Amino acid sequence: MDGEADYRRADEAGSASGSFNLGLSLHLRGDLVGAKEAYARAAARGDAPGAYNLGQILRGEGDLAGSEEAFRRAGDLGDRHGDTALGALLVERGDAVGATAAFVRADQGGDALGAFNLAALLEAEGDDRAAAQAYLRAEQRGYVVGGAAAGTVLLRLGDETGAESAFRRADGQGSAMGAFRLAFLLHGRGEIGAAEEAYRRAEQHGENRREQTAARHADDDGPAGDFWTENDGELQAGVEAANNLGVLLRDRGQMTAAEDAFRRADERGSGEGAASLGVLLERRRDLVAAQHAYRRADERGSAAGAYNLGQILARNGDVAGAEEAYARADERGDPDGAAMHGVLLQQRGDLVGAEAASRRADARGSANGAYNLAVSLKQRGELHEANEALERARRRGFQQ
Repeated sequence: MDGEADYRRADEAGSASGSFNLGLSLHLRGDLVGAKEAYARAAARGDAPGAYNLGQILRGEGDLAGSEEAFRRAGDLGDRHGDTALGALLVERGDAVGATAAFVRADQGGDALGAFNLAALLEAEGDDRAAAQAYLRAEQRGYVVGGAAAGTVLLRLGDETGAESAFRRADGQGSAMGAFRLAFLLHGRGEIGAAEEAYRRAEQHGENRREQTAARHADDDGPAGDFWTENDGELQAGVEAANNLGVLLRDRGQMTAAEDAFRRADERGSGEGAASLGVLLERRRDLVAAQHAYRRADERGSAAGAYNLGQILARNGDVAGAEEAYARADERGDPDGAAMHGVLLQQRGDLVGAEAASRRADARGSANGAYNLAVSLKQRGELHEANEALERARRRGFQQ
């Protein structure tokens, strides 16, 4: 404790660094009240890290106004992390203009996360070229996932070569998102062997990140600091890589290996992994396990899970439960879910709701939805529109 005593004497003597170091010492041993007071004195004496750490504590306590003031103070004192934290806070509060200005300051000051967050705002605004450049700046400053994000934007801009290069760089630096997006690109090009290898790397990268996160949470008793905000995305990419690997293996006829991959995705919380597992289980007539898998998928927001759950419930005679499941699939944008939702609505006499559901299914490309809409329109005497809907159904492969 001699160090802390020295810091306290320096603090009492008016030293900004003494106040900061005292705050850090108190923070590390869990005395947030004392740490907050010491950081506040450090900030008042012109210490940028003290202001930043004060902002982190206040934000954790839910004092957003105080946190904003502290982050602004840190930024004014030259701490670009403060600008980045301020920008993130302003995004949450709906101030996109203020957030952009804060991220620009952070980016211009060389902050990697500031550049990444600026890029995300630019992408949301549709400025893909500026977003790609900002993501690349984040990558160059060591923010690995910047490469994966840049690649996604470059692909949208039509630069497949640049996108693949960015994905490979991110993959090479251990990014699950980089490897996953590379695998998806290769899979789409028909390079199945290379895609399989990339999916496996993505899954492993994600597991490595999961272990690092668990270790950090176990050991981290100190200040919040800058935590890699892409962490959730990296973990999710690793999980979805397992699901996509399963799809690749299933399509190649390797059912046992595919099921193993789907189970790994399901166990890690993937809705699509659970839905894919349910399909395999249903094919081998393990209907109870399939229903459980579909229900897990549905609870995680999977449209396919909700639709397939509806199919099983309908076959089991649970029409009310099936309608609810189809409605959830419909709400999530599933064309077949919308079509079946319309069928059940019509069966219980809700013709207006049924036609609306059929229109949604038709707009999403469903052959059944177009046909059901045609039937509804014909019953109403809207023959021209009914014929157009029937023609759409036929073009999509509908057969009576």
